[in-house]
Amino acid sequence: MGNEHSASPRNSSSITANTSATNGGLMEIIEASPCYKYAERTKDPLGKHCFIHDWYHTVEYLVSKRTDDWKKKEELMSKEFYGVTCLHSACTKNANRSTHAPLDVIKLMIKIGGMDLLMIKDDHCGYTPLQMLAYDHNTSIHMMEMLLVEGGGKELIMKSANACAYSILHELCIASTKWEEEDGALARINLVLTFGGRELLFSTTEKMGRTALHLSCMEHVSVNVINILVNEGKKELVMLKDNDGMTALHFLCMEIDEDLDPTCIMKIVLLLNCGGNDLLKERTKEGETAYDFAKAGDAPDEVLEALAFKKSFFSRGKKSSQKQVIPSTAAGSFACQKELEIYICS
Repeated sequence: MGNEHSASPRNSSSITANTSATNGGLMEIIEASPCYKYAERTKDPLGKHCFIHDWYHTVEYLVSKRTDDWKKKEELMSKEFYGVTCLHSACTKNANRSTHAPLDVIKLMIKIGGMDLLMIKDDHCGYTPLQMLAYDHNTSIHMMEMLLVEGGGKELIMKSANACAYSILHELCIASTKWEEEDGALARINLVLTFGGRELLFSTTEKMGRTALHLSCMEHVSVNVINILVNEGKKELVMLKDNDGMTALHFLCMEIDEDLDPTCIMKIVLLLNCGGNDLLKERTKEGETAYDFAKAGDAPDEVLEALAFKKSFFSRGKKSSQKQVIPSTAAGSFACQKELEIYICS
């Protein structure tokens, strides 16, 4: 992923919904993109301008007094040939569109279209504009934040889920393994948690009833992602079971392979520090503990000892957010020993 801040179009002037604003330096800043002869694929003039990223004429139309606001909203919400709205087009960036729409152009669209516009999903992936921004490595997090601040907020976060009830948090956590620079994924996860709150942490998938923490432990995501989730959800989240009676610790212990995931032991440490002996006692519907899973998977001896109540990686009862370093005796061949802000439940 590229630099998180490089894609943010901070050079644009403020665009206000009046004709006089368009007569100043604004239109000199917003440069019309080349027409790729795709205009015939859209149904209306506004859609044509947005599809080719012609923000000059987009703004000119949206601030015009000649068209009623209800008509502008209708055109903003209509979908073009590829099944996306003007707001989707404004939020996307690809090889042929070297820049996003300026932030103030998007603000103007939201001012006219409101929550109705923000909630429309495209026909291809079923994504809202917020989801398109969240999952695209080339987009700026500032655009996500702007959509949430300007109109969407928590309601948009909670309703941006796919057909299987995977929330935006579920999908961000799973997709974080594919980011070239992890900071971009972590920033997005923190952002959606800021707006979505604890309710988002405890949202579960439709079929198996799994939280983002369950899926993160299944998919070998970064220890930093799991640390964020544990910090926010605390023991209540760590203890939560899916429809098969499995906790996040069960999933971690199913496949402890330091070659595949050098931080797997650190992740177990995070969950044990929070769930303690109560977590170790939890059994699946088949009656299996996390220790049973680890033993069947030939886990290292130090992990089996911890899971069998014989020792603890860290002492209990410490204050939250203490800086801890995974000790070498617990890490074995762990090659990435580093300091983390680890939550320790009291």
